[in-house]
Amino acid sequence: AARWDGLCPLVNDQQMSADDLREAMAFVRPLLPPGKAFDVLAYGGTSGTDAAADSAKVGAYRDAGATWWQESVAPDDTLAYIRERIRLGPPKLPDA
Repeated sequence: AARWDGLCPLVNDQQMSADDLREAMAFVRPLLPPGKAFDVLAYGGTSGTDAAADSAKVGAYRDAGATWWQESVAPDDTLAYIRERIRLGPPKLPDA
């Protein structure tokens, strides 16, 4: 990953915890050239209705090194649910 522009880590095709991401970044960071721009994708689900919990969740990934958050949907989520989740907007990051 250090040879490229970023990292999208997976653990057995499941969501990586913030601690797992922190561990992956501890491995990758020393391999990066100084000053190299490097994006890290984290993904998962947030409610869209519990701002504090959603903020805490994405904040933990940001603190672990994530630069992007991808809101996940499941194959069995309905179109109505996906549209509602989009309408609710992205989670807000807590102040660093």
